[in-house]
Amino acid sequence: MTMSKRCLRSTLAVAVLLGGGAAPLWGQAYRQDPSKQDRHSNKLLDDFMEENSNSPFQAIFHFRSGRSHYQRGEYRKAVSELNETVRFDPRHIPARVFLGLAYVELGDYRKAAGAFRSVLRLSPRHVEALANLAKVQLELENVDDAAEKARLALDADPTLAEAYNILGIARVRQARFEQAVEAYRKALELRPDDARYHFNLALAYRRLGDLQAATQAYERALELAPEHPQAHHNLGYVLMEQGQLSRALVHTVKAIQLRTDFAEAFCNLGALYLRLDKPRDAVIAFRRAVELDPELAVAHHNLALTYALYGNNELAWKHLLEAKRRGYPVDRDLEAHLRQAASTNSLSR
Repeated sequence: MTMSKRCLRSTLAVAVLLGGGAAPLWGQAYRQDPSKQDRHSNKLLDDFMEENSNSPFQAIFHFRSGRSHYQRGEYRKAVSELNETVRFDPRHIPARVFLGLAYVELGDYRKAAGAFRSVLRLSPRHVEALANLAKVQLELENVDDAAEKARLALDADPTLAEAYNILGIARVRQARFEQAVEAYRKALELRPDDARYHFNLALAYRRLGDLQAATQAYERALELAPEHPQAHHNLGYVLMEQGQLSRALVHTVKAIQLRTDFAEAFCNLGALYLRLDKPRDAVIAFRRAVELDPELAVAHHNLALTYALYGNNELAWKHLLEAKRRGYPVDRDLEAHLRQAASTNSLSR
């Protein structure tokens, strides 16, 4: 007993790696890019020294040491030295900024938030502290506060493109997609060649259902960052949604070539092969997705659909159960079909 191809394909699920919830976004903390880091760090020190000539020598010594450790990527040593700085001089704002950045690099977002808040107690409109606190709050899932801090950063400096990017990410997570588009477009007015902003704009357009605009934004992101696997994957997905299967296949394969362990891309590759009437290739792709990520429930579900379509109900049932164990909302018609097939086989023995 097999399901009709038309019935089965109408239920085909596709793994996505697009915005919202816990899905990754291409946003970064507001920090100067590496080519400008030394100049920016020195300016922090110079400004501080001009305004705080009475800072204790010990604070200056520890700050210079902590800053050097930070720039070399020695973040734990940087934290130690910067904490010594603020012990000798509690009003040393640059040390507190670098301390927050070092905690971000270590993944300790709560301590990073505390460091940036300590800056704001001393200087409530400190732009870098506001913008980085907004990003940290996103990491801590405090989305409303992230949006508020990004707005405050923009009130202090309306030319801060990264704050618009952070605000856009917050708006996506709040399901305020039109406002997210507006924020990303403002970021792009300031920095039109930043691939991240085009990528995030595409995510927002996709959530609005504007697939053509999403496609254009992904294409622009890839013009600027042609080797980015997630951008190729997501472009493949929106092209597949528009029925442009050949173009979708090109970008999905490219994503896998750039990142050979990309389980979600293998899952979407399987969906494409199935729609292109290449069931054997579809099975190979879905199985590879499961090998790479056994917890990818949608890949198990798609394997179940494919096996059922071509009459291998035993394997279809196995993968349907795997999908259910992982909490995937399996197709009821498929489950009913497989239960009936199992019952029929049992009676025939």
